[in-house]
Amino acid sequence: MALRAELAGRHLGDWSGSRKKVSTSYQDMCDALHEVRAQAGKVTSAHHYATEAKLINWVLFGRFEAVERDDLEQADLALMERAEARNAVLIAMGRSYDERKAMLPGFLASIGAKRGRITQ
Repeated sequence: MALRAELAGRHLGDWSGSRKKVSTSYQDMCDALHEVRAQAGKVTSAHHYATEAKLINWVLFGRFEAVERDDLEQADLALMERAEARNAVLIAMGRSYDERKAMLPGFLASIGAKRGRITQ
């Protein structure tokens, strides 16, 4: 929560620019998932992408469900972009879903710690 408040207080540019960035980070996350699964000889279906989106939503908002990204504030979009980018890296590193689920909340907490804030 403190990290969201800090990001809300900073000038983040226009909302549409933030929305485009989060769209790109989502696509990068999906591309990483597709590539890793393809290298393992697995097919990636729509539910695999939805599961990743729900994981990010859980990390940010505490619930495994769809979130309307167009309704998010810039601070939330900025956090989502960072979480999706980190998730893409972890996917590319071969981390399992359960490992990523355990690691991503700590990553967001570390962002706040680097800024001298306590999150949640």
